[in-house]
Amino acid sequence: MQRSREGVGQCTEIAKNMAGGDDPGLVYCKGNACACNPFFELGPGEQHEIVLPNDAGFPSGTGWLATGCNPYGNGCEVGNEAAKNSTFEFTYDNPGQGSLYYDISAVNAWTTASSVGMKSCGGGAPDPNNIFWCRGTGCRFDVNTQCPDGSDAFAPAPAGCKECPTMIDGNGKKVIAGSCGTCPDGDSANRIPTGTVFNAGNIGGPEWTWNGAPDFAVGFGHDEGVHANRRSTCGPAGCTDAEPGKANTCLGGCDLCTATQKVGAGDDACLKYCCPDSVHTYNGFTYRYDSAGCTALGVQAGTDYSPAVKGACPYVYTFGYEDHSSTFLCTTSASLLIQACPDPVDFPSKITP
Repeated sequence: MQRSREGVGQCTEIAKNMAGGDDPGLVYCKGNACACNPFFELGPGEQHEIVLPNDAGFPSGTGWLATGCNPYGNGCEVGNEAAKNSTFEFTYDNPGQGSLYYDISAVNAWTTASSVGMKSCGGGAPDPNNIFWCRGTGCRFDVNTQCPDGSDAFAPAPAGCKECPTMIDGNGKKVIAGSCGTCPDGDSANRIPTGTVFNAGNIGGPEWTWNGAPDFAVGFGHDEGVHANRRSTCGPAGCTDAEPGKANTCLGGCDLCTATQKVGAGDDACLKYCCPDSVHTYNGFTYRYDSAGCTALGVQAGTDYSPAVKGACPYVYTFGYEDHSSTFLCTTSASLLIQACPDPVDFPSKITP
């Protein structure tokens, strides 16, 4: 592999294998690590096997479905990139150690090309008391009928924000007690008590403390209102509001904000929806938009998008921190089967233990 400089380099043999034996072409390298996103085309009824050697340097992967692409897998009519699309994701620990983690994520959006199922094969036996162990799920969410359209025909976001409850932990630090809960779909957010410590003891991430005013995030950021029209037509040129019955994409909180405000995920208007794990300063005090900080604000969970998708597909991620209800695990000896337009018998949207 050529890794003489940061920038464009050649794909590894693993990447070629993931692309069905064809060379995916140029990839970007940084230091001694290179990565690419190979693609392959599937016709009706066709299947494709991805083989990851035990010594694979990239034991994690993310994929998504797309249609109407050019010969290089780009410029797609629907699903041109992971952003504004649903994804299927997996991570393998070392062989014989730890676990295989896998999930379907609709954090960004759901498109008409995203009907997908994912399950493990050949690993441990399913646990009748744990629906997330060595099982799988599918989702056939319809963006034209199930995606919120801005009317009150869909469940509104939760009502009311509050000040997060806190407690003093065993080390004398003021930490959030339990969960603050969700906040309305709009420009408000939960109030964060001054002096709250996040990731205490560096558990879950670097420890940091909010020392600013509790209501710093109230009235801050884009206001989507109680209901939002998330039915959009998205393509290589971007996203626009869809005509009735012609949506190809249902946009989540972050992508709706960036598409309508025409800003990046790290812009002040969209920070609370996108949580880019960055640090921002307010009146001289810093707040970190990481897992703990964004969960406390409660905005990501407080959109009408989440209950719409979660109602149809309860095991799919609809915002960034739903690990407890959306991550499947199995032994590292398992293989993964991913199916477009999944059979509801093999890939149920809801599982009975």
